[in-house]
Amino acid sequence: MKYFWYGVILLIGAILADGIIDKMSFSKKSDNSKRLECQMKSTTFERVIRPELIETLQKGIENNSAVVNINIDKAKYMPSRLFYHVKPEVVKLQIEEKIKTYNKNKIDLKDNITINVLIYENDKEDPGKKSEKAKLYAGYLVFSCLVNNQLAYKIQIDFMDNEGLDIPSKISCAIDSIMTLKENK
Repeated sequence: MKYFWYGVILLIGAILADGIIDKMSFSKKSDNSKRLECQMKSTTFERVIRPELIETLQKGIENNSAVVNINIDKAKYMPSRLFYHVKPEVVKLQIEEKIKTYNKNKIDLKDNITINVLIYENDKEDPGKKSEKAKLYAGYLVFSCLVNNQLAYKIQIDFMDNEGLDIPSKISCAIDSIMTLKENK
């Protein structure tokens, strides 16, 4: 009879521990969780740094008052080829065109909204690349979204085409990711 009660207590403890662990694993959302279908089509990492600034960031995009800056990072160990095909000024225009699809009525916004975008060319000959998988993608885009010079949100999304032909779809995914944050806070 004594062993029966030990078994019951052990079983109840296991059930409670399993429930606690299960609840903990669902309450913390990973930085690379996939919220949108477009994020599932490539390697995507996103992070909300300041949740209290997200609504202001989105209003800035809706108001078309976001300033877009482009930087590039060329391959250093192999000959850079990406930027023969991908022009930073064209990428900037593509981002601004996507932002316009979210434009609403103009409101007086006193906040400064900046979207800094890094176009990174994957350097496949970099001796630091530890696996063949790291050499598969052509590059990635990093969107750093600032409100009044404070980083609010960051997303990195890979592109696969060596001539950057899939960059417009990645831009669309990144902007959609920003604009759907309020639904998934």
